This record gives sequence, C-alpha cells and structure tokens, in this order.
Amino acid sequence: MRKVIVSILFTLIFLARPGIIFSQQKIFDQIRIPNTEPFATGGILGLTQDHEGYIWFITKNKGLYRYDGLQFVNYIHDIKDSNSITSSQLESIAVDSDDVVWIGSLGGGLEKFDPSENKFTHFRHMDSDPGSIAHDTVPVILVDHENSVWIGNYGGLDLYDRKTGKFIHHPFNINDPTSLSFNEVRVIYEDRTGTLWVGCGEPFPPRGSNPGGGLNRFDKATGKFTRYMHDPTRPGSISNNKVRAILEDSKGNFWIGTSGDGLQSLDRKTGVFTHYLYDSTHPQNLSRGPLYRAINFDHITFIHEDNSGGIWIGTFAAGINEFDPQTKNITHHGFIFGPDKILAADTTSGFSDNEAWSAFSSRQGDLWITTLTGKFYRIHPPNKVILPFTVIRMKPQDQGANTFYKDDKGNLWIGASGLIRKNVKTGEQKIYLHNNQDSGSMINNVVNAIVAEDHGIFWIGTEGGLDKFDEAKGTFTHYLHDTANKNSLISDFINYNYIDKDKNLWIATNAGLDKMNIATGQFYHFRHSNKDSSSLSNNTVYFVDEDKMNIWAATAIGLNRINKNNGAISHYLMNSNVKCVLTDAEGVLWAGTSDGLYRFNAASDNFSSFYNI
Repeated sequence: MRKVIVSILFTLIFLARPGIIFSQQKIFDQIRIPNTEPFATGGILGLTQDHEGYIWFITKNKGLYRYDGLQFVNYIHDIKDSNSITSSQLESIAVDSDDVVWIGSLGGGLEKFDPSENKFTHFRHMDSDPGSIAHDTVPVILVDHENSVWIGNYGGLDLYDRKTGKFIHHPFNINDPTSLSFNEVRVIYEDRTGTLWVGCGEPFPPRGSNPGGGLNRFDKATGKFTRYMHDPTRPGSISNNKVRAILEDSKGNFWIGTSGDGLQSLDRKTGVFTHYLYDSTHPQNLSRGPLYRAINFDHITFIHEDNSGGIWIGTFAAGINEFDPQTKNITHHGFIFGPDKILAADTTSGFSDNEAWSAFSSRQGDLWITTLTGKFYRIHPPNKVILPFTVIRMKPQDQGANTFYKDDKGNLWIGASGLIRKNVKTGEQKIYLHNNQDSGSMINNVVNAIVAEDHGIFWIGTEGGLDKFDEAKGTFTHYLHDTANKNSLISDFINYNYIDKDKNLWIATNAGLDKMNIATGQFYHFRHSNKDSSSLSNNTVYFVDEDKMNIWAATAIGLNRINKNNGAISHYLMNSNVKCVLTDAEGVLWAGTSDGLYRFNAASDNFSSFYNI
C-alpha cells in the first residue's frame, strides 16, 4: 500500500488543482522490466492489481512479478525452497478479496500465494485424488463477486472449495449436452447478474486443429451449461468455436472474441450473434485489425473497456483496435500492413507490436497492455496529470523539489532551494533566490508552497515567511511573524498555501492556520488550545482544501472542518496523522493519512477506510 497509496493521493490532489498538465492523446508508455533481454520473458500473459495498489503480472518463462510503480520484485522457482513457486512458466493470475494471489501455470498446476507470509501453496493434479485439480495446465482463473475461485484448465472448469481445500469439477461429458462443451478452457467471465460464461478451445497448433471449443453459459444452481456452438447453416451462430475473449460493457453490450475474424456481440435473450467483420475497403468500421498475411490461428485475445468507455480489441497478429462508442471511430494501434509486408510502425501512440495479449484497468484509471513478445505498456487516461520530466539547474548540493505550480502561460514553477520558473517548451528557466543585499528579493530560499492569483501575482510560502511575488516587476513583498503584532503572520514556517473561492488566502504552518484577507492584508488565526475542545486539533497544519460550505485543514493530529460562515470547527480522524485532503470533481472528500486513504460520507458525517469503500 505504502508507495502506491502515495501515488493515488498525488493523483487525486493534482486532478483538482488549476494550472496542471493534462494528456489528451493516448500514448503507450512502455515499462522496461529490469534484467530481461528482448523476448526473454516469453510473453507477459496476464496482470491484476491487489487492494494495496500493487500490480502483479506473470510471464511465460520468468515467473511472477510485483510492481509498485518504481520497483519490480520477481518470484521464480527455487529448487532448494519448497515454499517458492513451482514453475516459472505461468499462464494466468487473479487476486481475491483477501489479497491472496492465485497463479496458473503451464504444466505446473495452480499456485496460491499469500504475500503477507511470502509463501506459495501448490495444487497439483493427482490421479489418485479425485478432489485434486483436474489438470496442471491452467490458462485462466476468475475470482467472482462472492470471492469464489474458478479455475479453467485442460480438464474443464474447477471450483476451489475453501473449506476442504479440494476442487469441484465441471468437465466435458460426451454423453451430456448440458455439460461443458470442451475441456480446454481459455476464458471465464462473470456478468452483472452473477452468471458465469466459459469460453473453450485452443487456437494455436497442434491443438488448434481440434474443432472442439464453444461458448458456455453456466448455471451455478443446477451445475448445467448452455452451449453456443458454430453452425454453418445459421448466420446468427457464433463465428468460431475457439473462444478467447468476453466482455459485458457499461452499456450492457455483450462482446465475444474468437479465432479468425471473430469480433461479435451476443443478444443473451435471443441467442443471436452479430458479427463485425474486417473490411479493407472500410477499415474505419468496427472490427478487429487487419492481417498482413493469412494465418490459421489468428484470434482476438481480449476485449476490454477502459474507464472512459472506450472498447479495446486486442488480437494475436493484428494489433489493437480502439473503438470510441460515442464517435463510432476506430483507431488502430500496431504495425500498418500492406498485402504481404509491414509498411510502417505505429509511431503516433508508441505501440510497436502486433501480438497484444492482455489488458487491465487499474483503480487509478491507467490502462495496462501486455504482449506475447514480452512488452509491458501503461496508457494514462485523457484526464490524468502527466508531469513532464524537468531538469533543475541549481547548485550541486541542492537536491529535490518541494512543490510545483503550472501557470496559465504554460510555465512550470518549482519550489526547491529557491523558486524556479521553467518554460517547458523551450527549456528556458529563471531562478529567484534570497539576496541579503536586496530587500526586494525572496525572503527565504526553502520554498514549500506556490499558489497564484490572477494577473501574475504569486503567493510563495517558505520556511522563513510568506512572499507576495509580482512577476511583472520581479519583486517580493514580505509577510513575517511579529511577536509584537497579534495580527501578523502566525508563523514563518509555511507548509501550504490555498486561495479559496472567496479569494481568501489560507496559510498552513507549523504553528497553526492563518486566513488572510488579501485585499486588506489582515490575518485571522486558528490555533490549538488545550482549554478549548472546539479549537484546531493540532498546530502542525499540512494541507488545506474546501467544499461548498467549509474549509478542511489536515494536521498532525486529525482533520478539521471549519465552517466558512461562522468559523466553527469540527474534528475527524483524531487518531490519524492527516497529510492531505481533497474534494474531488464529484464533491466527495478524501483524506490521505499516514495509515491510509479515507473517504468522507456526508450523510453519516464520518470517514471510512479506502479498503471498505
């Protein structure tokens, strides 16, 4: 949780702040896996996210990885450690509600990994035990809404019984038309009604030559399957029996992806399939992407809806087609093909591959794409902040940046050991520093807070006072704490500045919170008092935000709600060190603390942990 929760909080904070940088064009940002040569992983075949925010993914040859946004942890088989993973050739992955990671392998059975114990539990098929897993090759795992673990393997569909540690089998039975249509399960999907859908059939040779497969609807109550099979005499039947992808989108459309030119939707009431075939004369139409050569095992690998409603159709050998349901436009990602050769690479989005294999949307809104060639991509949503890399040219001993702000001219302002203004287009930068010989220079070089009014007026919070900076004149006006003046700044050590909707400046300091009337220059103080239970909960104030009626102040002990009309203070999260607070675009208040993320429920007037939302 620790590193990833921080990134969530920063994302929430940045989304609500003016003057930040947004990425409108979808760009595939390739994540480089350390210590791996090209193709060494054998492909990244699946990924998921746990409740602490970690991304877990599996590889064909290099085992299991955990990624926190900065570092990778690799789990591989160790012949000397029986608690290590059994196989490094992995096929499938899922996380249950207890943050237990389930991993399916190629011939090595099923693994249950508890990160808190750093221990793998192995499940292998044994002919002598009818309650063991049906087969040791496990292409797919699904954890349903009841936290039940369903395993698709080459012996059919299995359900793990948590009480007994045994497996309940649902295999193909040639004498029972209500059984599973084929024993090689490739995809399991749960729709909004809780119904399970099971896709079967191996598209790759040699098994790809086997006509077995089919789409199955499973009735959990009866244990019976309804089969949907290709029928050449019925145009409304499924186009191919080798089923690899299933999606119910946010509008209720039910998509199926199969081998061949296999994008289709199913009307679940009538059982009729609508096919969306590739047409080279109309490549803008909804379909899978173009092939540059005919292969008999091309297939749709995933159909995925991103957080903005876009539908992504991944294929083996035809790249990715991105469908916008609003505009009805198709965008192709991958190589651009002629009749018998590659004409060009996709240099616009950065997806330099054609064997897309899996897709996943994280809770932070990022779309993750993996390929069979071992590439790992992250695509930020259009409304997510993308901060440009910037080099701050100062003295060698000066390191790090404390805060930043992007103005309406496109300049990036950075608070570090000085104030830096950088033009992100040209790279030109100007540094403002304290000068003992110039009373109009900055009051202090340690800048912790930057916020701007209109017309180039900036308020700079430092560890030596508050500055009003007039960019046009290049001058600083100082506001300092004066023990002889009770109406002066409450403290010179400033953590954060915030301008509210009424144009008041709020200054969070290490000795309390100030509200400054910008027009008059007067300060009104909020302090903690042991004699007043309605005072500020603590004098170390880190952060300020507002909703329609209140100012919220995050402190070292608790969160404070200050009524903007009468100044009355209410306390929340009094056992927490509250680092930041945010009211999001939907009016929901979030609090980031040293022990996690909390959400405010206005109806009940309390906060609940992020994990319990």
